[in-house]
Amino acid sequence: SDFDPLDFDLGDKNFVCKPAVQGAVLLEFVAAADSDSGGKSADALYSFFKKVMEDKEYERFMEELNNAEVIYDIAEIGEIAGWLVEEYAERPTERSKSSRSGRSSSGRTSTDAD
Repeated sequence: SDFDPLDFDLGDKNFVCKPAVQGAVLLEFVAAADSDSGGKSADALYSFFKKVMEDKEYERFMEELNNAEVIYDIAEIGEIAGWLVEEYAERPTERSKSSRSGRSSSGRTSTDAD
């Protein structure tokens, strides 16, 4: 991927997420999080974070969420998820093929066809 991993702070810890995810992951989360059921929304949040983080990072994240010494507001966690969705939505998954970074992906010039 051409993108750097996304990261966010929760309390005094920093958590790193994958550089890009499938659009379906975002759609599933948005659909489920929009539910009137608080339980379904919470499940959607956990599922979303599990999909956008590597396993070890997700385990660290869950440990922090379950840390009895720090209370995290569900709204704060929801805001982080919302921010991630926006960031991921701006990262097209196929962009690398026709990137405008000035690098040529084929290496051929128009004179090669002769």
